Amino acid sequence: MNCSVCKIIITAEDKFLVDNIEGEIANYHTQCYIEKFGDIKQIEMLEYKKNIKKDKLNRFSAFNVLFLFMLVISIIVMAAYIIYSLVR
Repeated sequence: MNCSVCKIIITAEDKFLVDNIEGEIANYHTQCYIEKFGDIKQIEMLEYKKNIKKDKLNRFSAFNVLFLFMLVISIIVMAAYIIYSLVR
């Protein structure tokens, strides 16, 4: 079998990867795969960090909405109290 990147025959002693992309099987030397697609662990770590940031941002947004809601309610209650004390 040939490497899909460098087109050199992959021997039994070589370290290699087999990838199934959209039903098409591709063979790569490990080094060729890393050069073409990057380090798998590094890519997974970047995705993980991106998802953590997104999750923190979502929680922060929910906290902001809750805070604004409580602020509006407290302003309405305070305004009602002031109006009530002026009318009384």
